[in-house]
Amino acid sequence: MSAPLYQLRGLAHRYGGLPALDIPRLDIAASAVIGLSGPNGSGKSTLLRILAFLEAPSQGEVLFDGQPRSLHTPGARQGITLLLQETYLLRRSVQANLAYGVKLRGQGAARPDALEEALAWVGLEPAVFARRRWYELSGGEAKRVALAARLVLRPRVLLLDEPTAGVDARSAELLRLAALAAREQWGCTLVVASHDLEWLGRTVDQVWRLAYGRLQTSPPAPVPPGAPREIPLQALHLHEPSNLRPGQRAVTGRVLGLALDQEAGQGRVEVRADDQALAVRLPLGDLRRLSLQPGQEVWLALEDDPA
Repeated sequence: MSAPLYQLRGLAHRYGGLPALDIPRLDIAASAVIGLSGPNGSGKSTLLRILAFLEAPSQGEVLFDGQPRSLHTPGARQGITLLLQETYLLRRSVQANLAYGVKLRGQGAARPDALEEALAWVGLEPAVFARRRWYELSGGEAKRVALAARLVLRPRVLLLDEPTAGVDARSAELLRLAALAAREQWGCTLVVASHDLEWLGRTVDQVWRLAYGRLQTSPPAPVPPGAPREIPLQALHLHEPSNLRPGQRAVTGRVLGLALDQEAGQGRVEVRADDQALAVRLPLGDLRRLSLQPGQEVWLALEDDPA
């Protein structure tokens, strides 16, 4: 049996002291097609950036082809490419966008037939689209051009972050077929993060779920009806609350996990207290100030008879 393409060992990552990823061990086989699911802030994009060697983990090791590799390793990103959720194209023609990536990777001048082939893979007629400017493309067409610019490199690893976000159904299907063609034609390894579970299920061989930065390779346990219940942010305290309102009682609980949503500027804390799974949303600044960690004991002010 051949060694895995990726081997992650003791990997952990933090943003401003807050945990974002905690993956003790993970192997990804060559030519695998892996899906990542999970809520915003669960660590999907962070994991993709680490796999792309665009970001260094706070601790742990990433082996690629059996050798330790980091973003400081010469040629670390050779053979690996990441398609971001936001579509970024250069302010030039479609053909020039594809050719630029080839030149940037030191692969010399792009062959016209290779550019045409990459456009055909994503369902864009080369004779029609090659000379179009970036502003003449729809959102779905722009995303397909961005994928073609990566496929023309014939990468060993293609990482996709929310590839169907903001695109039409036809473009989503063409993106799916093009990514799978890369695996079929040259054995490309695919890792895809997506909220579109129906699209993901039709694309990947297996789906791994991330929650609070931790990987769950088996289906998550059923959530009890109504849990976790969202409670007001002021309900969470590091010490026993002294000024309870009428109808409230103080109970102790333990932090189950934390999730960060950098874009919303919020963190979500899940707590087990009084035989309930509860969730509290806090501004990131407050979360950093509290320095919460999984397993930490906290106090909550709960309503005696919640609505």
